[in-house]
Amino acid sequence: ENGCQLLTAIDDNGHLLWSKQWTDSRERSYDLPRHPIIDADGLVYVFYSQTEYEQGVEQRVVCCSDVIDPSGALVSHKEYGSGPNNLSWVGSEPGIGPDKRIYMFEKDITDPGTWSLYAFGPGTETPEYLPTILSAGYGLSHVTDADDGLLTITANVYHPLGTSKIASVEVLLSGQPTGLLLLPSGTDGQYSLNTQIAPGLLPAGQFLLELVATDTDGNTSDVWPYFTVGRSLSQTP
Repeated sequence: ENGCQLLTAIDDNGHLLWSKQWTDSRERSYDLPRHPIIDADGLVYVFYSQTEYEQGVEQRVVCCSDVIDPSGALVSHKEYGSGPNNLSWVGSEPGIGPDKRIYMFEKDITDPGTWSLYAFGPGTETPEYLPTILSAGYGLSHVTDADDGLLTITANVYHPLGTSKIASVEVLLSGQPTGLLLLPSGTDGQYSLNTQIAPGLLPAGQFLLELVATDTDGNTSDVWPYFTVGRSLSQTP
């Protein structure tokens, strides 16, 4: 018979406010701690191990955290340690810092002598590691509608996990991809593009050029910086 672990919230008068349960099945089983954690905002944190099976054979162990608001609604469900190490929550109860970061000891169940202290969070959201275009410019660009022109773009791009995470820095024209990419220019975080613009490629006028950086996980930066470049009218003798 499948096991069931239940978390209940009861008011001052002993009335049931809400309940949440984790029920074992053929596909997964749960190992929950005895006590949830409640932060200053009334959010309830429940940490547990979830073992997954396929045709009765254990496939992996993942570490989970559920965050429940005071009304009983599930705010967040996160999974950690789902890689080859099969980490499992073991030891003392996790702690919640004033910044809502989660601090937890973990033990590698494949190597009982290995313990680690991890910090996750904030608990209600996954940290976003996004590329950022810090600055950009046109250098010595000179483009007209009638003559060949040189378009030069440089940009300083940052990623909190290092510039090796930056996959591309692309040029957009009026919001549309151009196929033009800025390439690393030798200095960490510096990207540049030098390209010849054929005469008559675009009519004279104002055109919106934008840059967007994409990392190796597919995360994109904000479009930077909403600037325009004017193509000058050619002079007729």
